[in-house]
Amino acid sequence: MTDAAGALAPASGLAVADAARRVPAMRHRVRGGVLGLLCAFYALSYIDRVNISTAAPYIKADLGLSDTQLGLVLSAFALPYALLQVAGGWLGDRVGARRTLSWLACVWAVATVATGLAGGLVSLFAARLLLGLGESAAFPSATQAMSRWLPAQLRALGQGIVHAASRLGNAAAPPSGSSRNSTSLVRGWSRGTSR
Repeated sequence: MTDAAGALAPASGLAVADAARRVPAMRHRVRGGVLGLLCAFYALSYIDRVNISTAAPYIKADLGLSDTQLGLVLSAFALPYALLQVAGGWLGDRVGARRTLSWLACVWAVATVATGLAGGLVSLFAARLLLGLGESAAFPSATQAMSRWLPAQLRALGQGIVHAASRLGNAAAPPSGSSRNSTSLVRGWSRGTSR
C-alpha cells in the first residue's frame, strides 16, 4: 500500500508510532553521552591545569628553578588561555564543536607529555603555553555542543553538571598528584632513569 506521495505506508499506524517513540529515546541517549563526554573533558581540563601546582615544589627542586621562574611557569598557562578564548569560540563556530574538541584533546596530550619531558625553564614554559592554547577553546566549544544537543529547558542544568565535573576534577588533582613517589617516577622516566 502506498500513500499519496507514492511511498510505502505501514499497514497500521503502529509502526509510525513506534518509530516516533524511538527517535526521542535515541536522541536522549546521545544527549546523555555528549553530556558525559563533556563532563570528562571538563574534569580532565581542571586536573591538567591544577596538578602542576601540587607538583610545583618537586619540579622547582628537580629543575633548579627560582621562585620567580616557577611563577613564570605557573602563569604561562593563563596567557594564551585568556587571550584566545574569543578566537577559540570562533574556531568552534567555524569548524564545529566535535572537530575543535578533538583537536584540543590532541594538543592537551602533546602539552601533557611535553610537561613531563621538560628539562628546564624554557621547555616547561613552552609546554604550559601549549596547554593554555589547547584549553582556550574548550569551554566555548563545549558550550556550543551543549546548545546544539540539549533542549533549551535543559541547558542550564547541563552547564551546572559539566561545571560540577570541572570542580570535581579540581578537587581530584591534588590527591592524585601529591605523591612524592609518583612525581619522582615521572621525573625519572623523563630523564631515562628510575629513582
